[in-house]
Amino acid sequence: MVNLETRGHYSEYMAKGVRYALKETGLRQWPESTIVIVHGAYQPLADLDEILGWPIYVTNTPSSNEFGLAFKSYEEANYGLLKAFNEYLDIAPLEINDD
Repeated sequence: MVNLETRGHYSEYMAKGVRYALKETGLRQWPESTIVIVHGAYQPLADLDEILGWPIYVTNTPSSNEFGLAFKSYEEANYGLLKAFNEYLDIAPLEINDD
């Protein structure tokens, strides 16, 4: 089960990624249709139904990141937000210590 502190770390990390992507793309607003894709039921986020108001879905698709974001295709085609968000995941890896 994800405790409040761990949930807060994920929320803060995702929010930083969103701000980075908005800055990189020049947009002012993030799409409301966003969903979180968790890569494996064993990931901590798989214990949650939502985070930052976004629903969480679990998949068994392999990935180098424990989660990713998705939204309606016309939003990605127009803005490249996922590319910028994924760039943030690569340059600022998530570090959570469950001490």
